[in-house]
Amino acid sequence: MRFFFPRTPPGEIRLPEHFPGLLLWGGLSPALSTPWLRYHGVVLVVNCIGKFGRGGVVSPQWTLAQNAREADGISSLLWCINSSFDQRRYLPIFNAVHAVLGRPSGAVYIHCKNGKDRSAFTVYSFLQLMYGVSEDQAREAVGNRLDTSGRRLANLDFYQEGSREWLERSLRAQGQV
Repeated sequence: MRFFFPRTPPGEIRLPEHFPGLLLWGGLSPALSTPWLRYHGVVLVVNCIGKFGRGGVVSPQWTLAQNAREADGISSLLWCINSSFDQRRYLPIFNAVHAVLGRPSGAVYIHCKNGKDRSAFTVYSFLQLMYGVSEDQAREAVGNRLDTSGRRLANLDFYQEGSREWLERSLRAQGQV
């Protein structure tokens, strides 16, 4: 089966030394494609878009993603790296992802709107916090996702200072820093 996602193909992370499952991440288009999710065996989707856009209006992309999950029966979790509320509740979300990835047939898709910032930083944080992967290893795993012209898509250095501070605090609390 062939799927077309212009310029933003999903990233794929396999780290058998840490988990037997498949971690996929990227933008909204694959998250809206139930055939693509089923083809890859995805049983859990983590929506990192964030419910509210500018001016406090509900994001249309968030609504699209949520409606798609309710219609196809694939489990869905909401978690946005920029939200201090969500940052405080990262452990149940990351534990759910970890549980799925702990199964050889388990596949998770983590997405934001374009698949470059929030989803990339979520995966980067997840690998460090849940598996003790070094910053360099996490950066390399996320940095392997390329667009159709061979350009790296992950934008880890652009990310908001508050999210970096949250990650550093969380790593310190686990004794990893």
